[in-house]
Amino acid sequence: MRWMRAAIRRRRDDEGFTLPELLISMTIFAAFLAVITATVTTMMQDIRHTSTVNAAAAQNQRAFDVFDKEVRPASAVNYPGLGTNGLDWYIEFQSYDLKGNATCYQWRLVSATDQIQQRSWTPIASGSPSLSAWTMVANGVVNTTDPFKMDKLKNYQQSDTVTLQLTNTQGIKPAATAVTSTTVAAENTNANTPSNTDNDSNGTSDFPICQIGVSRP
Repeated sequence: MRWMRAAIRRRRDDEGFTLPELLISMTIFAAFLAVITATVTTMMQDIRHTSTVNAAAAQNQRAFDVFDKEVRPASAVNYPGLGTNGLDWYIEFQSYDLKGNATCYQWRLVSATDQIQQRSWTPIASGSPSLSAWTMVANGVVNTTDPFKMDKLKNYQQSDTVTLQLTNTQGIKPAATAVTSTTVAAENTNANTPSNTDNDSNGTSDFPICQIGVSRP
């Protein structure tokens, strides 16, 4: 009889979970999966957000690198302002290469396409210069105010400074924005640079550089 009781006890040990126990286990497992899913989703969103922020910052940095290279040797910079369409922002400056050759540059922010673009030409005394095509420097630039700023010489400064501030948005659902700026000294400018003159305080240069045969369309 003793061995029969032992056999019955072993069989009862193999009966498994009851229905309430199974339901409780499934509920706990479902809650665990929900926590894991929410954590993974949050991590993926953070990764996408970081990637899009980095992409926006990279666009700005690309523009800054070109801007620094072209503005730093500038001998004159015009005050920035709106173009004739009242929507796009412009700035012009004249720089020199290592051989002493002068080149005019015009930068603009095209509001319709959210692009920073530039073109260049050799300065002339009269007529119409041979302009290069507009080339894109950065996209996703969504500034609602002038991205360009030219500051005249202040106390203890030896050169004008030019600031480029960009608000760049990349990606969708969700989009990410990077707001960054750079300030460059136009090293060949000085207190007597003609384009600095704005006697009527209207925000434009009285003697602009690189404007013969060129407009701000």
